[in-house]
Amino acid sequence: MDLIFLAIGFILIWVTILFTHYLLVSCYVHPYLNLSKLIGLKIKPFYFGIYWNRFHHGIVHFTRNYSQPIKLWTNFGVLASFFLIPISICILIQTIFNLVSFNKTNSPNDFGSLEPFLPGVNLPLDEIFYYVTALLISSVLHEFGHFIAAIREGVKVNGVGLSIFAILPIAYVDISEDQLRKISIGGRLRIFCAGVWHNLILGLITAILLLANPGLLYPLYSTGNGVVVLNTQTNWETTGIHGIQSSDLITSINRNCFITNKDDWKYCFRQLINNPDEGYCIPDSFVTKEHLKPEKKGVCCDETMKRHLCFDSLIDQRQLCLPARQILERYQTNCNETVDCLMGHSCIRPRSENDGFRLIELQRNDKPSFLFWGHPYEIYLSLSVINYKPRFNFLPLSLIQRWETLLRYVTSFSLALALLNSVPCFVMDGKYIAKSLLELLFRRFSTKKSLKLVNSILSTFGSILVCCCVFFGFVKIIFRQQNLSNNFFFNWST
Repeated sequence: MDLIFLAIGFILIWVTILFTHYLLVSCYVHPYLNLSKLIGLKIKPFYFGIYWNRFHHGIVHFTRNYSQPIKLWTNFGVLASFFLIPISICILIQTIFNLVSFNKTNSPNDFGSLEPFLPGVNLPLDEIFYYVTALLISSVLHEFGHFIAAIREGVKVNGVGLSIFAILPIAYVDISEDQLRKISIGGRLRIFCAGVWHNLILGLITAILLLANPGLLYPLYSTGNGVVVLNTQTNWETTGIHGIQSSDLITSINRNCFITNKDDWKYCFRQLINNPDEGYCIPDSFVTKEHLKPEKKGVCCDETMKRHLCFDSLIDQRQLCLPARQILERYQTNCNETVDCLMGHSCIRPRSENDGFRLIELQRNDKPSFLFWGHPYEIYLSLSVINYKPRFNFLPLSLIQRWETLLRYVTSFSLALALLNSVPCFVMDGKYIAKSLLELLFRRFSTKKSLKLVNSILSTFGSILVCCCVFFGFVKIIFRQQNLSNNFFFNWST
């Protein structure tokens, strides 16, 4: 249903843009027409583009005045691209292998894996701004690399443009192909590799900033003591002392998986999913005292018993309706069968008709534990957490989250653009990089026809790898979303 509303909203936005554009043009609104001519504005269905062919002379003079440093800078880009080509191909092959062998269970084992983003599915709708902004920054800096390299090599730049296809922003540089063919192979390589080099540097800078944030923010925020809840799913009942709320500091899960940061948070959920569900050793006297018999036949616990959960007794296979919170707070000995428990105790396990459901206890600092019954992947997706705990109450959490989210997106997109553009592919810079490298290394030993054939083979192979990554990535996303939609969960806040 969310995807349907998203699609409707997306179409309405584009219809509004098209209607407004054609209305202003047909009514001959001269300020709009003059502006459109100045910036080279073009609007079509699901396409928005602007094109500049007038450049600030300061950029051109700067590039020509610092010709040698820029040449050295772009030479580093050629060297980096040379080593990045085989690395990128290996990464794509490994990515395809991971996608094809994806475990069919709802598991977050592939955190950070290379896969496409689908808004509303694996890209939260509230993060589309970061998606567009990061892709725009990465694309502009990529093309700026081509721009300054072309000017430095004396190649005419006809213009630069920025286009939006649907929600995909793309920057580009229009370079004179005739002049490009006339310069040396080294000059062409410096131009082709400049975009990859700039994306690589941008990704490394933002990654370093991400790593340095805890130290830079140390006077204002503490880290290493757990994860702080930033926000929760809106339909959760969060009132009361037992409800999960913003600013809660989570220190461990199920009292045996301790959390100091988001990496531990992810690791604990992997353990929950991969390890078998354990039971609890409880005294037989507790069962006798606390077991509630439902009024309806054929059910374990009535719907009104919100503090109770159905457990299976592993010794006699009885179904027991018991208070979950009391069990977790009083009895912390785990078991797989009754022989693991002391005399006079029985091993019980939460009863579930849904594969993968777990009874999860989130321990919090200075608050009672939060209990959750459902699939671990559901609570992982529903809770947004950060590593930073404010040292002062007036400090906001949202600004840190927004800053780090933008850095993560820029890092991911910039490094992904560097990787994809270094792969020999028909629509990427890698095709021209590979062609120029082949000419530079083997022109004395091979004919132009043979080099062209080799480049075509490499580009075909690279294009197949990229297409397979995109295809299997979407299959994985859709498959995982369908599995998640078949599950349900509820939680206690009492």
